[in-house]
Order: sequence, then C-alpha cells, then structure tokens
Amino acid sequence: PRGGPPADEALFKAIVQTIEHTWAGKEGETYTVVASGPQAWTCARKDAKSSKKFSLSFDSSSGRVWWGLAGALYLEAAECVAKPDRLLWYAAQDGGRRRRRPRFVWRRGAAAAAAEPAGE
Repeated sequence: PRGGPPADEALFKAIVQTIEHTWAGKEGETYTVVASGPQAWTCARKDAKSSKKFSLSFDSSSGRVWWGLAGALYLEAAECVAKPDRLLWYAAQDGGRRRRRPRFVWRRGAAAAAAEPAGE
C-alpha cells in the first residue's frame, strides 16, 4: 500500500494536521513548521536576535519525527497527536529510557510562551 500500512498512514495524516503550525518555546522564540516534501518539513526558528532553519522528518517505522539531519532530537508522533497543543522534543540518546524528560517543549501559537509559567 502507498505510504505504508493504514495505521502508519493514519498517524502520518494526524501528525501533519498537528505539526504544521507556529509554535512557541519557553524563551519566547517561535518555530514555524511547513511541509517541504513527502514526510518532511522545514522548521524556521526565530527569536529577537536571529533566525535559523531546521529539517524535520517523519519515520514511520519508529513513529517519530526527527529534528535535523543528524537526528539529535525527536518527538513521538502518537504523543503529539494525543496532546496537539504541545510538542515534546527528546534527545536521541534518551530513546530507550522509560522515564525521560523532554529537552524542549513547544506550545501552539506565538502567544503561548508569554502565558506559560516560568520554570516549565
């Protein structure tokens, strides 16, 4: 089947609807995610001082979206679809741990960071 098994296809469609937005980090920076190809996105990070672009890609075998060409960070697609108001980014080396803490949390919408309590 095109795009993998139906479950993978459904997860991918859900992740597309969830991820393609503008997100806010806890330092007030924004991340705008737009499609750049099949199962891939470009993420534009912008703060008061600079801007930078990153690649994001979906891996259907792991159910993860990977950040950057080296895959240093990832998010669990099912987790972000279940809670679409935030994206939790984990370090690749944390992948096998049961209790892991996200390295970065993005909240949906540019105003989200301003409303976020400090220390979260």
